[in-house]
Amino acid sequence: MTQAIIGIGGNLGDRMTYLRRMIRALDDAECVRVSAVSHAYETEPWGVSDQSSYYNAAVRIETSLRADELLEVCKGIEEDLGRRRTVRFGPRTADLDILLFGDEEWVSERLTIPHPRMLERDFAVRPLLDVVGDLRMPDGSPVTDERVRIGRVLADLGPLEDPAADNVWVDEGEVRFVRAPFRSLEVDEHEVIGDWVAVGPPRLERGGSNSSTDFDLLWLEEVMNDAGVPTTFYPHRPGESLSSYPGVPTEVRLFVSRDRIADAYRALDEAVGEDPDAV
Repeated sequence: MTQAIIGIGGNLGDRMTYLRRMIRALDDAECVRVSAVSHAYETEPWGVSDQSSYYNAAVRIETSLRADELLEVCKGIEEDLGRRRTVRFGPRTADLDILLFGDEEWVSERLTIPHPRMLERDFAVRPLLDVVGDLRMPDGSPVTDERVRIGRVLADLGPLEDPAADNVWVDEGEVRFVRAPFRSLEVDEHEVIGDWVAVGPPRLERGGSNSSTDFDLLWLEEVMNDAGVPTTFYPHRPGESLSSYPGVPTEVRLFVSRDRIADAYRALDEAVGEDPDAV
């Protein structure tokens, strides 16, 4: 297996969602496994200045593909996500560049590795150092930001938590989902409080932070509320309180009214049916 680093970015549409879709598509590709992802960064455009800022990240993968085969995977993902090559350096939904491929060096008409201009670009170097740290080029020279000249970072947007998983995401305070996290309703008849019964798996909240997967329960709550099915959380809604004992996990459960279980099943079936990425 070879460790490779792929730079990803785009500046059209919902830029954060496109980053996550690129990461997921890489992890879904045959003979490719995502092993680490950098923070997401907002960066200034270059080449064509009259366009929106970019969101960029770097993805570390393990692969048994050759570099030229990996290039075909990347180009296929770009096409699947709607990239149209009309203006060089112009706006795009998805851009995937192989920055490094183990210790190998490639030079061909279609592919040069290490990427010939990556050390000049802040949007490549900053996320690259996130996923590799103390990095050296195949010739032994260190990767630093001393040569960075273009594509300056405007903002650190923070880590992309569990980005290759089927999950929901939080963008600018709003809960969204790329794929519906639940395909069927899991009713737990052993977890009953009065007229309420637990649905969905429990989510662990650990001392100082919430698991990112809490948000799939928030998505399920939203589906139920849209259908008029009463819900409640126990012991509290995710994110509203933390365990008073650091490191000791607290189980957070979503409950629905027992007499509305049939409606809850129908609501989830309809929500999944509306999900364009549902399988």
